[in-house]
Amino acid sequence: MVIGGWFHTGDQGFLDEEGFLTLTGRIKELINRGGEKISPIEVRHTLLPLSPGDSSSLILLVVLNVNA
Repeated sequence: MVIGGWFHTGDQGFLDEEGFLTLTGRIKELINRGGEKISPIEVRHTLLPLSPGDSSSLILLVVLNVNA
């Protein structure tokens, strides 16, 4: 859902003075994708073994196609 030009994902975060986004958590600990409930914890545990090196530096790029 797009509100005020922003796509509401359920994530919490902030933009710093340079315009970089830092995610700090989720409003709800559940992702709803087309009616399917997905646990972010399960996603994290699935992706961590794929992350080279330090697991705390895992980066996930999500590309969204939003038609506002």
